[in-house]
Amino acid sequence: MLLGVGAKKSSVYIDDCFYTHVYEGNGSSSGQNITGSDFKPDLVWIKGRNHTANHILVDSVRGDNKVLYSNTNDDEDTNEDYVNSRFEGGFKVGNSGITNGSNETNVGWTWKKQEGFFDVVEFTETNDNLAVSHLLGCIPGMIIMKRKNGTSDWIVYHRDVLDGALKLNTSAAREDLGTDWCPVSNSTFTFKPTDIGTGVGSEWVAYVFAGGEVDNNSVQFDGTD
Repeated sequence: MLLGVGAKKSSVYIDDCFYTHVYEGNGSSSGQNITGSDFKPDLVWIKGRNHTANHILVDSVRGDNKVLYSNTNDDEDTNEDYVNSRFEGGFKVGNSGITNGSNETNVGWTWKKQEGFFDVVEFTETNDNLAVSHLLGCIPGMIIMKRKNGTSDWIVYHRDVLDGALKLNTSAAREDLGTDWCPVSNSTFTFKPTDIGTGVGSEWVAYVFAGGEVDNNSVQFDGTD
């Protein structure tokens, strides 16, 4: 899949900014390198396949030892044993049994920050609506947000659910907000504290994905255009 990033730039393909690593832990106290991609990832999302474990998320904005768990409402954890580092071509897992247990199989999805595809941003909540800048260069189709410095649900904006928020860490139906609670543009999205806020000073991270219905870099095969 070719990502549209403008006529003046070289072509960027999905393999240049997204890769799925399937690997087996070796139980080594020094960890192991997980390789295969052609880029240094900005988001690493790991899940055990044959063992019970939390989802592990680390990113380049918060740092390798700052962990979020997408299946819980826990605040940010500090642990360098899950993902020790990221490098050109993959990432290194530490000596944790969750990400590198002997004979345990895992999957590690990785994304690179790329115009027209993906971005990672942080922001701090205020009393007022906050226009948060992103670098997609197109309208987001999905945004996954999580408070870092306190417990809260993961909040998901999706272009087809404009009147409600989805909760990544629960099995509940969408929360009906009855309003366009997260307006988006090709340079910002608006965080409305009256709809989903948890208090002034709450620190958030947002994973911003392209795919908005208007002014985007996606190709839509509808038979006419």
